[in-house]
Amino acid sequence: TEERWVRVEPGMVRDNLNALLRSHGLHFAPDPATSSRANVGGMISNNGAGMRSICYGMTIDHLLEVDLALSTGEVLRLEEQDGAAWAAREAAGGREGEIYAGFRRLIESHRDEIIARFPRVRRRSGGYMLDAFTGPMPWNLAKIVAASEGTLGLVLEAKLRLEPLPKHRFLCVAHYETMEQCLRSVATIVAHPVSAVELLDGLIVGLARESRNTRDRCGFLQGSPAGILIIEAQGDNRDEVVQRLTAISSDLRERGLAYAAPVFTDPPTIADVWLMRSNGLGLMTTVKGDQKPTPFIEDCAVPLEALPNYIDQVRTICARHGRRIGLFAHASVGLLHVRPLLDLHLPEELEVLRAI
Repeated sequence: TEERWVRVEPGMVRDNLNALLRSHGLHFAPDPATSSRANVGGMISNNGAGMRSICYGMTIDHLLEVDLALSTGEVLRLEEQDGAAWAAREAAGGREGEIYAGFRRLIESHRDEIIARFPRVRRRSGGYMLDAFTGPMPWNLAKIVAASEGTLGLVLEAKLRLEPLPKHRFLCVAHYETMEQCLRSVATIVAHPVSAVELLDGLIVGLARESRNTRDRCGFLQGSPAGILIIEAQGDNRDEVVQRLTAISSDLRERGLAYAAPVFTDPPTIADVWLMRSNGLGLMTTVKGDQKPTPFIEDCAVPLEALPNYIDQVRTICARHGRRIGLFAHASVGLLHVRPLLDLHLPEELEVLRAI
């Protein structure tokens, strides 16, 4: 507990791990939506993150060591190594020495290209994280396992960095007349110290007001917004967290972006807000009619300054094909799920999907 780390096997479920850590005032911070069943091995393999990644980063940022079984059956312990320790691993020879030497050569040969061409977005989990090695040593080869999706070996154990649990988490729910205003305000919001900014569009809000599971829990909503942003701030000083959210609320209203931005500190209302967010995906499936929100523009991650223009272009393309979209997810880091409404029982609808 003093050094804030834990060693686990890959089958440990993230929420079960945090239940064990809670009494120590610590947690494993990445929080994917599937955290009640996401195991640590899976989170390493796909570099899992979650809605608080603007605050805590991704799994790679909390990965200290990995015990990895290679296809040959050999087991390596991958951990941070300074230049001398790295050279010693290379000099030891064998498969481990070959890997360490080969990896160093690969980085040195392609460093400029990696720096120039790897995407500069907070939420990037596709492919090998070579850009984690472009700086000077020490390097930690455990980080190349993050996002590798099992292609480099099997994770047997992992040592994870833990974070202190904050004492307070409060919300501001910003309401918008247009989606353009909603998306344009994200950069303004993240200029403040926030831990999450989650987007739900008007389609989901409307469905929440009709659903049996959520309709009695929508009292925090004002009017009929085209979209809402759920803004969370956290910390150990209650007054400071409230002041931060109040400043965001005032900023959004003074700039004419949000028409309402109430701050909530009471646990029942906060629970209602998060219930709507956690039900977002399920609510989409309750759209009346044969056309349903269809996942094929998933996990797009773009820089925040490009987000309004990107979504405007997607909406324009979908409108050209007579389709509206459902929209939700992690606005704080420019990562969204965009789901055009389609009836995939019909062959002609498949053609619309391909055209979009």
